[in-house]
Amino acid sequence: MGGVGVASARRRGGGVVGAVATEVLKPADVGDAWRTPPVVLERVREFAELAGYHVDVGSCYGVALDPCSGPGSIVSARTEIALPADGLAADWYGIAGDGLVFVNPPYSKPGKWVAKCEEVGRQTDVIALVTAAPDTAWWRWADAVCFWRGRIKFIGPDGIARFPARTPSAVLYWGDVPELFEHAFRTVGKVVRP
Repeated sequence: MGGVGVASARRRGGGVVGAVATEVLKPADVGDAWRTPPVVLERVREFAELAGYHVDVGSCYGVALDPCSGPGSIVSARTEIALPADGLAADWYGIAGDGLVFVNPPYSKPGKWVAKCEEVGRQTDVIALVTAAPDTAWWRWADAVCFWRGRIKFIGPDGIARFPARTPSAVLYWGDVPELFEHAFRTVGKVVRP
């Protein structure tokens, strides 16, 4: 994990005296192991309710499939695919049917994930949380895009939302009801419908 922090220490002669070593978690230490925070999933849930998806305790955000799940995920999708399984190779529509797909792909390698979102979004609703980078080769203009206001604090592997993202975020939507997506996300950012 991270470096060593120093609590209640005094400097004497260039050294640290009376230091208590603590683990300091830094964003670079966990790579892509950051989880979607409730503030994003609350908007996903509002969209799911507006679009008529079944939202209950077992699937509290109305998501049928999360193909990028992992330990500590709070998405609570009906079906979650986590490593070592290959969520990208899975048949998303076959698994989700007409249900909502939510994707928070690795920010370091979003291209193939976003392309798959676009493909599956022709069959069912897909929402993806990505870095806001419309100037990159992997970016796809969806049926609606929310450019999130401010930096999202993702949940670290320890279950705590600690650090804001290093880059702005966007939520992409593919599907037949972009007006419902716009209604659900308009309070957290600028929604555009290209």
